[in-house]
Amino acid sequence: MVREIGLGGLTIERITKRGKMARSTVYELFDNRASVVRFALSLGNEKLRTAVDDAASAPGDANIRMERVIAALLAAAEAEPALTTLCLVQGGAALEPPAATLDPELLAALAKGLLTDRSPGYPAPVPCVDELLACGVLSVIADRLRQGEEERLWELGPELVEIIALAGGAPRSESSPRS
Repeated sequence: MVREIGLGGLTIERITKRGKMARSTVYELFDNRASVVRFALSLGNEKLRTAVDDAASAPGDANIRMERVIAALLAAAEAEPALTTLCLVQGGAALEPPAATLDPELLAALAKGLLTDRSPGYPAPVPCVDELLACGVLSVIADRLRQGEEERLWELGPELVEIIALAGGAPRSESSPRS
């Protein structure tokens, strides 16, 4: 609903109408509109984090894990485009008082999941590089969602994987599209 009307147009009345529930039910669950938004942000970020964490914890070398993390993040975003848009486009700026636009826990999980094996002789990047790559990945996904291209997010996978591998100094894998 937020994608259709924007956060400014989100009211308890619209929430109750869309959810087909009584106003009193909403107020039993939430204090106000801001707590509804806070809950939705928490739920969306948790879904994205879980997808990233699950993919990152699977066995395999770091480069394969990174590819799985990207694929899992894109699949989670495609499965819940409205919730992902709320989290990555509107983000914490929608709250009163405003919070960080991107969830710090999601950023940390993604940065950890993007760590790759380094090519011999390639210097390890400073710690913030993986966080910057994570911000970049989320920014690209957010941009595609803003453009209404949620059904084509999967197309980003190979390009994101190659960019991260090159930026992180990973040797190109045989599965890289441009090897």
